[in-house]
Amino acid sequence: MKRFFLLLCLFFACASAFAKGGACALLFETKKYVSFFDEPIEGKCLLASDASGRVRWQTLAPFVSAMIFDGADSAAFEFDNGKWKRVDMPSSRAVSEIMAGLKGVLSGEKVPDNLFSVSNKSENEIVLTPKNPLMAKAIKSIKITGKPPKPETVTIYDASGDRTEMRIKKSSFGSADLTGAFDISNPGSFNCKLVFGKE
Repeated sequence: MKRFFLLLCLFFACASAFAKGGACALLFETKKYVSFFDEPIEGKCLLASDASGRVRWQTLAPFVSAMIFDGADSAAFEFDNGKWKRVDMPSSRAVSEIMAGLKGVLSGEKVPDNLFSVSNKSENEIVLTPKNPLMAKAIKSIKITGKPPKPETVTIYDASGDRTEMRIKKSSFGSADLTGAFDISNPGSFNCKLVFGKE
């Protein structure tokens, strides 16, 4: 579970680097390639953020969960039996640093260089390599393709050799209705259908 949440935090930090200005929502189709499975595990995820540094990462399929950073605190939730239930999150220093760095990125600053080495492979491709040893144990690198502020794909390469590919299916920049998206006290108050319509 800790590795799962660390992956989400890392993804926030890189994908949100594209968010400039107001509200931003991205709907992803994901494929997780695991060495001992013949076929990738497919899913859907939503990333919502705003210029003040708040973030919501919600898995929509094959299960439902959410991680929310409200600008000061973060919390993780699972949706089970029709109800949102708060679950434990790692409280390590690395996660705190990621969230602090993320807030800066969403406020229009650069990717924190204490967290990642940044390599611009081309005008349309950025590769992030974790500097923190704890992160590097889980993540080899993160590749983002597309022209800012609209990424096309994000690929997370695990240190184990597995990878997760995320492709943007829909996006909303500047006008996304994110009412309730960052409410840690009531994670169910946000309705992603208001942002993208019925999936």
